[in-house]
Amino acid sequence: MRPQFIWNEEPGGNVEHIEEHGITVDDVEHVLAGSPKEEVSRSSGLPCVFGTTLDGRYIIIVYERIGRGYRLSRHRLRSPGTVIFAEDRFMAEKKFKRIERPATAEERKRHAAIRAKVMQEFPPAPGAGREQSPPGLPTQIRQAREAQGLTWYALAKLAGIPNANTVRDIEYGCDAQISSVQAVAKALGLRLELEIGRASCRERV
Repeated sequence: MRPQFIWNEEPGGNVEHIEEHGITVDDVEHVLAGSPKEEVSRSSGLPCVFGTTLDGRYIIIVYERIGRGYRLSRHRLRSPGTVIFAEDRFMAEKKFKRIERPATAEERKRHAAIRAKVMQEFPPAPGAGREQSPPGLPTQIRQAREAQGLTWYALAKLAGIPNANTVRDIEYGCDAQISSVQAVAKALGLRLELEIGRASCRERV
């Protein structure tokens, strides 16, 4: 059976939490699937792994096991460009089955306490966090998404895009396929207007 990972999409859940730091669901699962062997967070007593995201950032993931499932409790961004190699790879090459459900009140309280402890143990690297969107189309997409209360993950699902990193890249002004930009704009109820040298979005009427 594939390892299961529980994601909480509601406001304050672990999806929103990681995205506040510029990390996506796909980043976390990538690190967990191919990271070096598991270690233990001293402050929380929970398992943790260290690894590099799809775009080369080095992060620490603290999580808890619930039977056969896993739920993210906390991650921290560390210095970029650092990679750990090990032969004992703890969940190498495994794909996760995603379970999406709201956290219970008890879980939310427990996660808040864990995050506070881990933040002291693994303070974020300087400059870590969500980047500002450049002017133009990236800012328009971001403002529309935030106005609708959507995460990158939720918007990717609405747009039929398999990877939330694509939505992040669009908002960061990175290269993206025009079909992906069009799908994101449509999911937000926007009309994409292309002109030579630039693109913009307008509300659909």
